Amino acid sequence: MFKTAVRLSPKTPAEKPRWLFKNKKAAKTTADKKAPTKKAAVKRPTAAPVMRPEESEKPILHLVDANNWIYTSYYAMPHYIKNKDGMRTGAIMGFSRQLINLMGRLRSKDMVALAFDSGKTWRNDLCGEYKTGRKKPISLLPQIPVCHEAAVQLLGKQHCLSQKGMEADDIIAELASLKRRDYNVTIHTKDQDFLQLVSNRITVESMSLYKIKKLSGRMKNAFTRYGPQEVRDEFGLEPHQLAEYWALTGQSADMIRGVDGVGPLRAKNLITAVGSLDAVWDPKFKTVVSKTCGIATKGVLTKQSRENAFLGKRLMQLPSPEKYDWSRPAPVDLSFGGPKKKKGAAFLSSCGFIAVGKAFAELCKNA
Repeated sequence: MFKTAVRLSPKTPAEKPRWLFKNKKAAKTTADKKAPTKKAAVKRPTAAPVMRPEESEKPILHLVDANNWIYTSYYAMPHYIKNKDGMRTGAIMGFSRQLINLMGRLRSKDMVALAFDSGKTWRNDLCGEYKTGRKKPISLLPQIPVCHEAAVQLLGKQHCLSQKGMEADDIIAELASLKRRDYNVTIHTKDQDFLQLVSNRITVESMSLYKIKKLSGRMKNAFTRYGPQEVRDEFGLEPHQLAEYWALTGQSADMIRGVDGVGPLRAKNLITAVGSLDAVWDPKFKTVVSKTCGIATKGVLTKQSRENAFLGKRLMQLPSPEKYDWSRPAPVDLSFGGPKKKKGAAFLSSCGFIAVGKAFAELCKNA
């Protein structure tokens, strides 16, 4: 005997049992449809914006990694830019444009210096492979001394610094690390090595160049500024820990080997767990290192890995532990006295930079 089903006679289709509907989609009643709920906005911690140099009440010491500017200008500018003799001048044009942009932001109380490399340094004697992977393009070589001349003619010779046996990095680090509280420091470069110098009074700023129209010289400037919080957000470490971080990961551009089996994440976890590079090979932290490195522990704890790491730290560390025999310029000697109007205009005219020359003339007019 079959049980007789109780027939329901609901007033509205919405109240019918679901088994009466042939279409499964129609079985969803209005009661099943939940009213959309607004998700509560998640409050994420935001880093305090880095103060623009122009907004600082204190004077600013602007330190420029000139060689980095030359390289970035060379690769950013079209290679068909040439002078009447057929020599490529794209790097010179980009370098001059960046310098004019910087001078346009300087105040009378600010200071500025451009640091240039000067051949081999003690790092090459310490490590024969150092920077051997960086080969300068043939078309760039004749432009480098002209870029130096551009800085002299547009800004002044006293603002162009170089010293035999020292890299531009060392000069900038020495000047930035002066224990002075009467001014702040802004380092202009795309080289991340300088991020280890970042502090409450030292920021690193980079500018990207994008060509807009042929030879017009008009460019779009994209600024990136690094303060302590920006370094923490990107690397998960404090600025002073970056030299040890790169000593573990290595840097292919500088031919620094690093430690086998240690990448960015593992290097960050190692330094966070043990606190310093010395502690990685301390027997007290062997268990912590084993948990952090896993299967790579055996390779990390070798004598060769330790030597590579400490050599890398010595090569990467800024200010360098080496002592230099050079006369450090006083900040007052680097005071910005305005652009060199006649010399700068004559130099840009001789290079055939019409649009850049107009930008320089506008700068001189407003100075």
